[in-house]
Amino acid sequence: MYASPGNYDVKLTVTDGVMNDSKIELSYITVFENPTANIDIVGSNTGCASYLVDFLDVSQSSNVITSWFWDFGDGGNSNTQSPSYTYLSDGNFTVSLLVSDINSCQDLITFTNYIEVENKPTADFNSDIIFSCNTTESVSFSNFSLGSNLSYFWDFGDGTTSNLVNPTHNYNSGTFTVTLIVDNGFCSDTLVLQDYIHIGATTITNFTSNINSVCADLTVQFKDNTSNG
Repeated sequence: MYASPGNYDVKLTVTDGVMNDSKIELSYITVFENPTANIDIVGSNTGCASYLVDFLDVSQSSNVITSWFWDFGDGGNSNTQSPSYTYLSDGNFTVSLLVSDINSCQDLITFTNYIEVENKPTADFNSDIIFSCNTTESVSFSNFSLGSNLSYFWDFGDGTTSNLVNPTHNYNSGTFTVTLIVDNGFCSDTLVLQDYIHIGATTITNFTSNINSVCADLTVQFKDNTSNG
């Protein structure tokens, strides 16, 4: 086995016990240097599903590298030199890269649990009151967000906030945009309901009908067009 790259002379000597003969072939064996596979990424190796990772081939070789085989650890692979790949599910993923050069010499590198992906939570809520003619109103919010180990940040749109799961908030007259941010310590999601709460509002009653002149026993279709819900 040749342990180092280089050109090697080979000498063969034969003997019958009385006489011998030798032959030397100069630079008869050529041993190429193996490439050295290596991996890097653009940005962080942690993210939220679906997480797009830009991989970089940073392999070193004294000869031209001609092929690449990436194994992304979730069943996906690529033959591109520096691929981009989206992880759709959560987990810790081991990434491998096999490179081959113009002499068919190869090297394999494996980074165990190199990419960490977490599920993204989903922010969702509603309230018991979104419209009131009163100048003050107590509004209770119900949190339907999805995810585990969540923290909550509410912005009620009037300069006040809360970290409760299901807060109740006292509003004065006005129209308010409500925001909920949920965070699992790794990923977050934001829901903004624009002009969601109307307090101290006025209602203008209005309606229309499909016809306003009918014969007896005919049906009239009425539609409520009252403003502000």
